[in-house]
Amino acid sequence: MCFFINEEGAFDPAECFKFAHLHIMKSLLFEDAYDVDDPITHKIYDCLENRKDARNAQIYNYFPILKTIYKQKISQLEERNALLTRYHQILLNQHKDTYNPTELRDLVDQLLIFIETGNDRELFDSDDMDSFILELAGCGFSSVPALLTCLMGYMAVFPDIQTKIIAFVGYNIPKNTVKPFSVWSLHHDKKLWKNPTNFDPCRFLDSCGRLTIPEHFIPFGLGERRCPGEALVDMEVYLFFTHIMHQLNVLAEGTILNLESDYRLAIQPKPFKIRISSREDWSICHRQ
Repeated sequence: MCFFINEEGAFDPAECFKFAHLHIMKSLLFEDAYDVDDPITHKIYDCLENRKDARNAQIYNYFPILKTIYKQKISQLEERNALLTRYHQILLNQHKDTYNPTELRDLVDQLLIFIETGNDRELFDSDDMDSFILELAGCGFSSVPALLTCLMGYMAVFPDIQTKIIAFVGYNIPKNTVKPFSVWSLHHDKKLWKNPTNFDPCRFLDSCGRLTIPEHFIPFGLGERRCPGEALVDMEVYLFFTHIMHQLNVLAEGTILNLESDYRLAIQPKPFKIRISSREDWSICHRQ
């Protein structure tokens, strides 16, 4: 993972998580296609960033009459999608040159053999491939980094919670045990949640410390429109967050850390800076 740290040692974690997430999605699609020094990587990143801003105005999907108002935003979104498709086609063509049906490397190879063997019943054409790759490559680009950035901010502001997470409340967790965790809820109904605007991960624990997820906690939606990337997001955020907590201390830069959010397509934390240090220095940093 890359961290952009200035001379004072403080940095904004948001950009780091965006590039890290992009790396994961590109690896799933094109195996080792990600190269931080490759101009195409930065072009894809810029397109996804600009497309994210354009998609914030997609209220016209629910009220088509507003399309004339958002004509410029729609044009920007279509332009970014076209550019992303062009860059992905470059990677796809490079991928086809090394394709070996006996050694499947990634999802694109799975799609190629799916078409080659006729399992698609000739219903999956090149446009479908482009659309699928376009959507998957941008999946979670806004939400996953935003969630991880929020977590880093809350860990810096609430070191007591960070300590409990590190120690798992005094319990020894056996190797290979899956330990789920919960974060600040997107729901704010006071009829369902006690103090819904407070940062309180313990709201998801019962009196015995066991994890309890209420039925009204539905961050991925319900029914046929339920987010198909739920499993991937859960695994990615869990691995990022637990590894960071295991290896590093997260500290606030200054006495006040702004944890306000911008409410867009996905809730985005406003820019802030944190510091990190080795877990070995935790006891010293925590006392300070």
